[in-house]
Amino acid sequence: MKKEKFLPVNLLLLLRKQKITQKKLAEKINAEESVVSNWLTGKTTPTSKSVSKLISVFKLPQDYFFCDFQKEDKENTDKKIKVKDYEINVLKSEIKFLKDKIKFLEQELKKKNK
Repeated sequence: MKKEKFLPVNLLLLLRKQKITQKKLAEKINAEESVVSNWLTGKTTPTSKSVSKLISVFKLPQDYFFCDFQKEDKENTDKKIKVKDYEINVLKSEIKFLKDKIKFLEQELKKKNK
């Protein structure tokens, strides 16, 4: 039997990348929003039926959502590095967006103060 662990960060990254809210995902897979929230926080793990729905929605293999502890450590490490690199890129784009938003708001404030 495979020992696998659900990777909430991978689901979170998909939601961010595809700009899908927890609520929208819940609707797509016919689940409660709180269920999706619990997956993302690691409180619970999706059932096999829910995983099948995630696979269908995102068109990704099951391996994307899980870490197989029976595979070589190098494979898991490489996968974690890829996830971390992707996470960093997502955060960089969010930082850029926030900086642009701050700049815009500062300009609007200057206009109002004139």
